[in-house]
Amino acid sequence: MDMLSRRGFLRRFTLALGGGGLASGLWSQTLMDPSGPRPDFRHPEGRHINLAGNENPFGPSPAAGVAIASNVGNSVRYPWREEVVLTEVIASYEGVDPERIVLTNGCDELLAIAGIMARDRGGNLLSSTPTYDWLGEYCEKHGGEVRWIMHRKDDMAHDLDGFKRATDQQTSMIYLCNPDTPSGTMLSKQVLQDYILSIPKDVIVFIDEVYLDLLDDFSQLTLTHLLLERKNLIIGRSFSKLYALAGHRVGYAVTSPSLAKEIQKYKTSSMNYLGVVAAQASLYDVNFRTFSRRKIREGRGRFCGLLDDLGLTYNPSVGNFIFHRTGIPIREYQEITKAAGFVVGRPFEPYDDWCRISVGSDQEMRSFSRFMRYTFA
Repeated sequence: MDMLSRRGFLRRFTLALGGGGLASGLWSQTLMDPSGPRPDFRHPEGRHINLAGNENPFGPSPAAGVAIASNVGNSVRYPWREEVVLTEVIASYEGVDPERIVLTNGCDELLAIAGIMARDRGGNLLSSTPTYDWLGEYCEKHGGEVRWIMHRKDDMAHDLDGFKRATDQQTSMIYLCNPDTPSGTMLSKQVLQDYILSIPKDVIVFIDEVYLDLLDDFSQLTLTHLLLERKNLIIGRSFSKLYALAGHRVGYAVTSPSLAKEIQKYKTSSMNYLGVVAAQASLYDVNFRTFSRRKIREGRGRFCGLLDDLGLTYNPSVGNFIFHRTGIPIREYQEITKAAGFVVGRPFEPYDDWCRISVGSDQEMRSFSRFMRYTFA
């Protein structure tokens, strides 16, 4: 089908909201929770279905739930002893020594620390755009120089040739999110490995792998083995995606002992007790990892099938989200979806008429699919 014109799109949606019949039934189904009364949300978007955060709606692990419930009484304590245990468990899982692991409040704290480290070294930081820009923007707003490298136009993948051209004697750090957001693209292990080994050894390379463990062959794809050849390498991970602990803010770095000590000097706080015990329990729950990967893969596949049916362009993704074209400015599309009870992804310049949709629960995606079929058909 042809892409909807903005006028036709908005007219169809206006009729859907005001026309009764199918439309009113659609929206009420979207907002109702059949499991029973919902809590009193104070935020005006509290009753909206959130398809914006790249969260895992299928968790947390039952083992994590048990750990949280059984440790509520212990959460009056600071978790410094539990952090030591979690560090050892993560090190065993990663196949490295504990001195190579640094726990952080989500991967965002680690990215912010890296941004400050890049600034303090002087020179410049290289980062793709659009991407998860927390590290680059944090560096920039604290006075560091960032060189933004535009994605390749044909497939929205990282432009490594562009990175090579931008690298000079002043480059202090390079950041790559792999798999990337919002595009969902992933550079192959061999391509990325060859590139990293070509970078001057005094440059810190930060590879953000927070989405990598969503893949079944994660252990074969991770680049932690390069730590044996390159000390200025940081691998970033999070318990927010696969393990569905986004609200508990648990992330970590796998790096060299020397960089681990440097990162520790920049930390500003300790961890959240319940997040620490939940993360440890999650690592032991192999069945939940398998379940989460399958559900996210299936949800992503169904949504891509819907986009195919509707004739909407999208970028193939390996993440828990899909980046697709809507045909109208993203700010307008956000208002339209919000009126229908959904929160969708933020703008990613220069893709003004594209939208990133996170994989929601089965029920959430059925509701959003009804909205899309009625609006785009």
